[in-house]
Amino acid sequence: MRRIFAALSINNTCSFSALKCADVNKTGGSVLNAHNPPKWVTFACRFTTWTKIGLNNTDYNDQGAFDAANNHFVAPVDGTYLFGATLMYKVNASTTARMRGRLVLNGTTEIRGSLGEISATHVSLATAIWLQTMVPLTAGDTVELQGYFRVADGYFASDHTSFWGAKIG
Repeated sequence: MRRIFAALSINNTCSFSALKCADVNKTGGSVLNAHNPPKWVTFACRFTTWTKIGLNNTDYNDQGAFDAANNHFVAPVDGTYLFGATLMYKVNASTTARMRGRLVLNGTTEIRGSLGEISATHVSLATAIWLQTMVPLTAGDTVELQGYFRVADGYFASDHTSFWGAKIG
């Protein structure tokens, strides 16, 4: 059962919810067959490179604010938005990996308050990062979920990785 990202309109508000990372191979960062995805998503970068986490299923997207082709949210109107994400770790070869996540505005600017890292030894399928922040957006601005592993590589567990948000003002 696959889910992805979405937007729901209630009295001129916008909310969305996204679950499951796209299927990305570690070496090339290419998207694998979305119709037969592996259970775990291999993270597409090594050590110090931030990479957009692809999402391949939506829960709600009534306003079409989530652009699945580009894996980002597009603000339909000016306003203040609340965003959040959950990233779940799955071991590759070593639990010394240090998982990081952040939300990025327009593909380049880290959104203040959205950076998170787990610095202790990771436990596969138990170590998670929860991100949450508010940001003012102008219609057409984009927000994407990015992550990377430092020290050693790892995986994001697709069944437990999510990205969501709502227009709140």
